[in-house]
Amino acid sequence: MVVYGITELGLSEQIGSSKEEAKQLIEGFKSSMPNYLMWEATTHKEVMEKGFIETVLGRKRRFGETIAEAKQEDIWKKSGWHWKIEKCKRQSCNAKIQGSSADQTKKAMVDLFYPTRLDGTKCLDRREWLREGYMSQLEKDDLHLVLQVHDELIFDVPETVDPAALKAITDTMANVIPNDVGVKFKSDIEVSPYWGGNFSKEQIRLMTEGLLDWKDIFKEEVNKKLSKFGFDYKVGIFADGDLDDENDSEENT
Repeated sequence: MVVYGITELGLSEQIGSSKEEAKQLIEGFKSSMPNYLMWEATTHKEVMEKGFIETVLGRKRRFGETIAEAKQEDIWKKSGWHWKIEKCKRQSCNAKIQGSSADQTKKAMVDLFYPTRLDGTKCLDRREWLREGYMSQLEKDDLHLVLQVHDELIFDVPETVDPAALKAITDTMANVIPNDVGVKFKSDIEVSPYWGGNFSKEQIRLMTEGLLDWKDIFKEEVNKKLSKFGFDYKVGIFADGDLDDENDSEENT
């Protein structure tokens, strides 16, 4: 949150502290990361001079109109400060971080989904793709990109998926951005038979060998959550028919 430019007021409201305590936390964080302070100052200077910032792959987020309007107001002319400009500065840092993360995710999606020609370029033409018999990284292992959630990608994969194919996905996601500043990116991967699950490598191995039924783990997790509300899980507990029957019995009573 601090990296994204949160204010003392915003942080104090989120963590339930005073503005003074939040200010100390922000200042402590920034003082412990001098390189971040240099980057923040450079970004603020960039947005004030250019009126926009660029993500790592060159996409622009524009602030020029807002900055120009704020500079015409008396508060800026008298003090050299304006809340609109401070907001632009905070958003410029956020846009560089979040926008570059979006660049990374979208570039990874392209690299994974589209096949590569022999000359190293990506084939975006489906007809050429089929005519030449190209295969994308995902097609080779029967993996299917289902959903993007911010900087996460959700795939549908066979139960017998080769772990090497999953590692290839993480390698792609971690290396799509030109790394000319020595930053090492990391990409994690989680495997589950159902949405929201998180299984260890050992559990995945046991399920693959038929020694563990994921439905038992699912039932245990659901029971744990429903127990907070006084429910016991059973198949069909939320089916429309069951609810209708329950409502009918209450009305008859």
